Amino acid sequence: MYYLLIIITLAIDIGYGLFSPRTSDYDAYGLKITGNDIMLVEALGDTELFLIRFAPYVYLSQPLQCAIPYNDTNQYVYSVGIGKKQNSNQTHFFYAGQILNNSSPFGLSGHHDMFIGILVNSYQHNTFITIDTETLFNCNYFKYQPLQFISSYGHQEFFVFAVEPYGQYAIGVAKDFVFSYHPFADNKIKTKNSSLLWAPNTVFIPIAIDTHTSYTIVAGFVINGPLFRVRATPTVYVISNSDLIVLSTWSYAAALNSWQSYLTYSNLKTWSNKYVMSVTINPDDPNRVLVGMPFINSVFLLIVSSNGTDITLNSFVDNGDSIGFGKSVAWLSDSEAAILTSNHLISNSSKVYLYKSLNNMSLSSKPSAIFPNVQQRLPSTINARFIRMISTPSSLAILGVDSEILLLLPSPPGYVSSTTSAATDSIFIVSESMMCMPGTFKNHLNIFPCSPCPNGTRNPGNHASISCVTCSSDAFCPIGSVTDVNKTFLYPRSQAHVYPRSPDVTVFDEILLQNMFSTSANGHCIYMSPLFWVLIVIGVVIIILTIMGIIKRWVRHPVAHRVRNHVKRIFRQTDLIHEGEMWMGGLVSFAIVVLLIFAYTFSAAFYREYPSEDSGPSTFTCHETMRNAKYESGLQSLSIPVSHDEQPMFDLLNEQNYILRLDVLNTVVSCKNLVVEQSFGSSTTKLIPNCTYTNGILSADVSLPYHKVITKWIFNDIAFIGGIRINLIADEEHYAMYHLKELDYSQTIFDYFNRTLSQTMAIHLELTKAINETEPLTGYKPKFSGIWNPKFVVDENHMFISSDDYVTSINLTSTTLTMVISETSYYIKNRQLPIAKLREIVFHNLLFTIVCLEIFR
Repeated sequence: MYYLLIIITLAIDIGYGLFSPRTSDYDAYGLKITGNDIMLVEALGDTELFLIRFAPYVYLSQPLQCAIPYNDTNQYVYSVGIGKKQNSNQTHFFYAGQILNNSSPFGLSGHHDMFIGILVNSYQHNTFITIDTETLFNCNYFKYQPLQFISSYGHQEFFVFAVEPYGQYAIGVAKDFVFSYHPFADNKIKTKNSSLLWAPNTVFIPIAIDTHTSYTIVAGFVINGPLFRVRATPTVYVISNSDLIVLSTWSYAAALNSWQSYLTYSNLKTWSNKYVMSVTINPDDPNRVLVGMPFINSVFLLIVSSNGTDITLNSFVDNGDSIGFGKSVAWLSDSEAAILTSNHLISNSSKVYLYKSLNNMSLSSKPSAIFPNVQQRLPSTINARFIRMISTPSSLAILGVDSEILLLLPSPPGYVSSTTSAATDSIFIVSESMMCMPGTFKNHLNIFPCSPCPNGTRNPGNHASISCVTCSSDAFCPIGSVTDVNKTFLYPRSQAHVYPRSPDVTVFDEILLQNMFSTSANGHCIYMSPLFWVLIVIGVVIIILTIMGIIKRWVRHPVAHRVRNHVKRIFRQTDLIHEGEMWMGGLVSFAIVVLLIFAYTFSAAFYREYPSEDSGPSTFTCHETMRNAKYESGLQSLSIPVSHDEQPMFDLLNEQNYILRLDVLNTVVSCKNLVVEQSFGSSTTKLIPNCTYTNGILSADVSLPYHKVITKWIFNDIAFIGGIRINLIADEEHYAMYHLKELDYSQTIFDYFNRTLSQTMAIHLELTKAINETEPLTGYKPKFSGIWNPKFVVDENHMFISSDDYVTSINLTSTTLTMVISETSYYIKNRQLPIAKLREIVFHNLLFTIVCLEIFR
């Protein structure tokens, strides 16, 4: 019994020591994908196969694809590798891993040897065979070469390797050793203990690696020891390929008090996705190296010089406080790069940041584009969580969490690498070139999306465009324009106006006196001034008095005196001041009559200047805007019950039916892609719009059964929308003394500052009742008129996006405009009253007459 317990304990200890990786995890221990412009290879651990696909990659079916089983079911492949510059006669690839011990614990004959191997296509000139007119790819000529075991070191938790660009040899680094493997020169593997490579007492954990013809870049962690708070330091080594020695070193140091400075890098005894790194050497300019460290959310551009003996930091990109940025890095050309961000702890979706114009040797803080995007959507067969990424280098291969591969091929100028129609049962999906959509252009061969046409240019999309056409000077052409739209569509139309203010003087006495004795240098005002004509009459009176005086004093002729006496009798009869007692009073009475005639005429005309909306220019006075009206205006709460006289006006407003029309400007969105929905609480009803499309303008209108409603206008298209014009229309109606005015309102939403409408928009349309009450000149029944005053509430920061934001943040398949129509809790109450009614005018004119007579008396 005692020996049985010892055997069981020994079996448990050995069982726990076995290396048993999860073969379905394609993100564990190394890169499971490799490729160049000749061949792509993926190691499928769960099915124990190598999936191989040859160029050209544009084939959508599987004629150039085959699978080769592992030659040993006990082997676990850490990673695969291939030279980026191998030619069509060098169709071989490397793979490295470990032999798993699956034997019984009692049989100790098994081993855990690390290995590296190579699969070589021995007959490159006859790779294809034809059977029944269908071309199938033949993998029979791929031959396994004998594995090279590294048996002196046992299991390695951290083991990476890379292939020289021309595929002639491989360089590998593990925790305990480094090696170089030359299968074609001498078919030997050269190993070296790590203690002979690193500095004394240094323990280095390799995480990522890439190789140039003369040196290798390896990134990992230098263990600091248990007495340090920070247990490890992210470090990059440059190793000589010829003699496996360290040429130079660069270490990362976190900024003081940054969130990265609080990381301790503990638990580095076993491989963890938490501390993944990535390295890539620019194949066209090997002095530039990208190193991604997603655990600090940063990517570094390092410069290697002096044949590898010097490595320095050029620039870096820090993508915020999250993690996952730099999970994989890849050069697409000497000036273009891709960076994968993937953080499955926060989001199940990943993004690829695309950069271009890196000729200035530094990384930009903002990407040129992000995949997936509105033009390059993710196929339904590809998991949204990306785990690794490589370049060929002209193409970009993205590995999904379920082992699927999405290959983005470069597209020529005028075309985009589209993944929209990529639908296949294969785990290998390839993009296809599609013409740039209207409103965009592209002038380079790459995988980037097409760029929006700049402000003032357009592309109707009739042909592949490498540039955009200049718009006419009087056209509305924001970014992404497809045609010339006349600027008249941008002009708003509103029936709201500022309600008049009451004049400074609202007492008829003062108004009458101001008009009678007004003075002004204006010719019209002088002509209309009563005082002017009174002065003329007084001037005539003075002349007559002068003549009468001359006759009396100096003329002795009897006829002259008879005429003078006759004139005196006539003027005495016209004397209104002393009732016929003085003939000079008769002369002055003519001036009084002129003044009174002007007063009566003005009063009669002033009386008719009401209401103000029915009055024309006041030509009878100097001030043509003079009205017999005073005004009151204010806001009233709808919670206060309205009066009996006002209620019919409210009823007419509440029952008015609207037509909501939307004009979509400068777009190629068609009517068949428009869906209009109306929301009632949690339920949604579809509305059938009347829709037309003409010359880049889509016009659609719907009848709204309610005033308070939420409508959604969904455009199932990724096309640009330059602007939208919203129209609210309703018919007028008359009922007795109540007039419901016609509603004809429009407002255009667009941007002057080189922005276009985003794919998700929200507009709040507030309606306010405006009721005008007009008191009558005669009688007691007022007249009412009413109209709705709409007002838009728009957040322009969310309504519009710039050209840069379009290619980096937009990835929806449709554009949605949500319009919320509501009524304010108050209404506008305007009241118009006459300044003077007829009786008051007659009375004040009588008083004015008496006053004039008394003054002259």
